[in-house]
Amino acid sequence: MTVLYTEKAEQTWWVLPLFRLFTVGMVLLFAWMALYRLAGWQALMIASFLMAWAMLAFQEMRYELTEEGVVSWFWPFKTTVRYADIEKVEVVKAPWWVGIGCHWWKGTWWYLSRTGNCVRVTTRAGKGIAMTPKDPERLAALVRKRSKGAQKAKKG
Repeated sequence: MTVLYTEKAEQTWWVLPLFRLFTVGMVLLFAWMALYRLAGWQALMIASFLMAWAMLAFQEMRYELTEEGVVSWFWPFKTTVRYADIEKVEVVKAPWWVGIGCHWWKGTWWYLSRTGNCVRVTTRAGKGIAMTPKDPERLAALVRKRSKGAQKAKKG
């Protein structure tokens, strides 16, 4: 699969520093609890690993346009929508209650690294993905162009 365009997700300015601070704090607390054999250190260890995973997933969140379709990554989650299946590409404002991260809501995988405008790609089956690139209008135009070409090729 050839990648034609890739973009690392733009982060809200406070997300990664907060994750880093919280993760370091939890790891230090875990180490202190394990050293003195205090109850609950195992639960804190699991929580520390989950926070470290979330921090890494946010750092690696990205969007790609390949020869086959649109791909959103939030490790280990990956969603692909083939160009031939795309019905609608639109720039919408992401609802604040969806939050940031990778969420399933109303038939759409929301890959949100921040609040604000996002690109929502909807398939003929009503499913889709939403992404928050740096320039939503530009990414939407690129996806529209590729999907129209794929649909013409499919008909011809």
